[in-house]
Amino acid sequence: CPPAAPGPPGPRLPLTLAVMRILLISLNKMDFAIPLTAIREIIKVPRSEIIDIVNKQAISLRNQIIPVAHLRTLLNLGEAEDKNELHLVLISMGNETLGLIVDAIISEEDMEIKPLPANMKKNEIVSGVTLSGKNEVVLVLHVPKLFALAKESKEGRAAFEASELESKPVRVLL
Repeated sequence: CPPAAPGPPGPRLPLTLAVMRILLISLNKMDFAIPLTAIREIIKVPRSEIIDIVNKQAISLRNQIIPVAHLRTLLNLGEAEDKNELHLVLISMGNETLGLIVDAIISEEDMEIKPLPANMKKNEIVSGVTLSGKNEVVLVLHVPKLFALAKESKEGRAAFEASELESKPVRVLL
């Protein structure tokens, strides 16, 4: 009996596929995900509890000053909505904690995280993608980059390092 001719290759599973517990949030009517391993706490706070420290925003929680940033601002998704009660997601990385103001908390789920497509590999803000129950692509945010953006931003920098205030020259192209 001659050997069978090789047929077309069967379906293949991607090598870098992970199931991760994530928190789904909403910003500007778009869904995003944050890995649950980075989330310390989720709270609702009145806008009046957000304090200004050297023109930056923070919150005092259990005798600790925690820098706060609007996630919409960090991701360049437009101005944050002016609400009286804010959804605050406290994320941690090492000894640092950052409060992210989000529009809404959707749910907490176990989801299959897929690697970024080739055209998005250089995007440092996103660490992977997943599909929602509505078959929409949801970006999984990269927590270390969120901390870096918050430190760089006008909004959250002094709350992290009040002593490192420095002015940078502004360049304008005409």
